[in-house]
Amino acid sequence: MKPQEMLGDLGKQVLALVAAGEYDAADTLLQNPRNKARVTKAFYHSMMHACQKQDLDLKAVKWFSDRLERAGFKPNIVTYNCKIGACMKECNLDEARQCWNEMLGQKLQPNRITYNIMISACARVRNAKMAESWMQRMIKDGVEPCTVSYTALINAFAKAGDLESAEAWILKMEDSGLVKDSVLYNSIINARAKAGNIEESEFWFERMLQAGIKPDAKTFNCLMHACSRNKDPEYAERWYRHMTAAGFWPDFITFSTIINSCGRAGSTEKAEYWMQEMANHGFSPNLMCFNCVLKACANSADPESAVHWFRKISAAGFVPNTISYNSVASAFLTAGKLEGAMEWVIRIFNAGLPRDTVTDYILQQCRSGQRTFALPPGLDEPDAQISDTHFGYSRRLEAQHITAEFHRQPSTTAGCFSKDEMVTTPGTATPTKSLEDHDSDASSSGVEHWFETDLPNVRQHIVDATTIRFCL
Repeated sequence: MKPQEMLGDLGKQVLALVAAGEYDAADTLLQNPRNKARVTKAFYHSMMHACQKQDLDLKAVKWFSDRLERAGFKPNIVTYNCKIGACMKECNLDEARQCWNEMLGQKLQPNRITYNIMISACARVRNAKMAESWMQRMIKDGVEPCTVSYTALINAFAKAGDLESAEAWILKMEDSGLVKDSVLYNSIINARAKAGNIEESEFWFERMLQAGIKPDAKTFNCLMHACSRNKDPEYAERWYRHMTAAGFWPDFITFSTIINSCGRAGSTEKAEYWMQEMANHGFSPNLMCFNCVLKACANSADPESAVHWFRKISAAGFVPNTISYNSVASAFLTAGKLEGAMEWVIRIFNAGLPRDTVTDYILQQCRSGQRTFALPPGLDEPDAQISDTHFGYSRRLEAQHITAEFHRQPSTTAGCFSKDEMVTTPGTATPTKSLEDHDSDASSSGVEHWFETDLPNVRQHIVDATTIRFCL
């Protein structure tokens, strides 16, 4: 039964008043003699739990805790688990520490749920080392970790890129004999995939099978993602065949991952084939998929195909973004056609779109008059993030300025820049991200997005850790 269903009419009325900030009215309802029999300690715990489920702030949880004590009930470990969980949900470490000390002052010992709250909260803010310290304290205090404990910690290390620590804790979990699932192994496979390490991804896939855990569709998507990072569409296609042979139906992420792999490898024909396969399976490509095809055109120095696919973006009902224009400009530049590249850069400004570091790099190459072109590492992402910064003056005037700059004598200092440098031109805001940040923050065909939403949600752990069945 869901917590909301356990509240009853009284609980729902009180919760609605608190959510609206009408605390006096809620208090009056609780003090009504007719409701006395229903307002128990378990009732207050269920209300504190419901506050977290409905994302009410810490004030609401503390209000119910105060009313619990005013009603003559003594706080227990469930009370403090609710309060600490609410504090950590808001990343209020000072309040959480105060509640923890108060709990110890009441001679109450933290239980597995209490520690899981702390571990999961640290994992949610990606502080893997602090999560590990809480796990170690948990073990030292004689509280045995559970699957939730290990999964939250391993996921924290995986997201932080500390794969050695993540793998070490997986081995400890295997030694503990706890029940494991595909989510746990998917987290490390995905982390290795993000690093482009196909061999390590496959190692953990084999380890998963040895542990008796059946892979799911997301497992195969992770393995294909590793191939994408390594610009190996043929290997991604191999894992696609394994996936379908195992009886799993490919989803949108499957196709977008393979298309991204083709884009990175500069395989325009394969990218076009998988775009059609995506449609044949009932999925509509999004703008990112089109940008991946454009990236394939850029990497294969095929500006004609790039223009063709650019036109398809509007035909499909999407609005091209800076990445789209950059990819077409890159296709012209890789083909040595500087005039065409400049034309597409100018279209970025005329379309009212913000420039990014890729745009700046293309401008540098055009101004230097170089006839050979390749984007340096970190700038070859078809789905890299774009700054929201807009210019403080007319973009059309800037386009005219850039055109004039292009026709000047090439600067002796213009040209390629290193990964650690940031290139700006007059009138632009200073970029806030390094080129390495652009590479690490890229969405990579959305694999990270669906994968993170599939992992055990930390907020859910914090809430479920204080579920009603523990209230009595």
